[in-house]
Amino acid sequence: MTRTYLDHASTTPPRPEALAALLEWMALPAADPGRLHEEGRVVRDALEEARQHVATLVHVMPREVVFTSGATEAINAAAWGATRQRPGAPVLFAAVEHSAVRDASARLAPSDIMAVDVSARIDTDVLAARLRDTAQAQPSLVHCQWANHEVGTLQPVHDVVRLCHEAGVPVHVDAAAACGHVPLDLGALEADLVSISAHKIGGVPGAGALIIRRGSRFEPFIVGGEQERARRAGLEAMPALIAFGAAAAALSADDQRLLHKEARRAGTHIAAL
Repeated sequence: MTRTYLDHASTTPPRPEALAALLEWMALPAADPGRLHEEGRVVRDALEEARQHVATLVHVMPREVVFTSGATEAINAAAWGATRQRPGAPVLFAAVEHSAVRDASARLAPSDIMAVDVSARIDTDVLAARLRDTAQAQPSLVHCQWANHEVGTLQPVHDVVRLCHEAGVPVHVDAAAACGHVPLDLGALEADLVSISAHKIGGVPGAGALIIRRGSRFEPFIVGGEQERARRAGLEAMPALIAFGAAAAALSADDQRLLHKEARRAGTHIAAL
């Protein structure tokens, strides 16, 4: 009996480009990208190329991309980094957020949970009222999942980010389930923190990223080294990150081909992307 894989909301099988890049990398000598010798510089160049591919996919600057072991770590790092700025203040999130958001927040601060409608969407009017409510403590962070990993609901993330910034509250967007399925222009979104995962877009498990908007105040979650511009300590998992970069590059190419195809169909012109 032929079986069809339909569990992409959990994990997506690796893309051929990611597997090819991974296997090619594993055949090369290992080195620390933080070292100044020739082997280290070769690895550093490969690491920064992968970072550039991920940055291009989500439309941010490469220096805003902090590599992690996955979206779960990125979510924990976002919760830690933001709540350290306002110790004791509550963390605000919807009832349908991923368990990583709920559990990471509960360990650090009181949880302020927003209800959702029958489509699992938050009400931005309710959010706005909560942020204006001077009788309650201002949140240290608002989490908002771009796409729900169970039912696929898309949240009004642009409105959420705007309302939070008007109130002076940082916002973290969990984009793990959205990346690769909807266009992610994180530069235009201007969320303070965004988490994504490699294995959700055809990479391999063991890699992800926390996008930290330039100028955002952030205290690192994992310390003990100067890797990732001192924002995430530990030797970078190069094989998984190389595959992450290859998957991002392939996905970006797919997006560009789709855009050009749609432009030709509509009779319009697209400048160089």
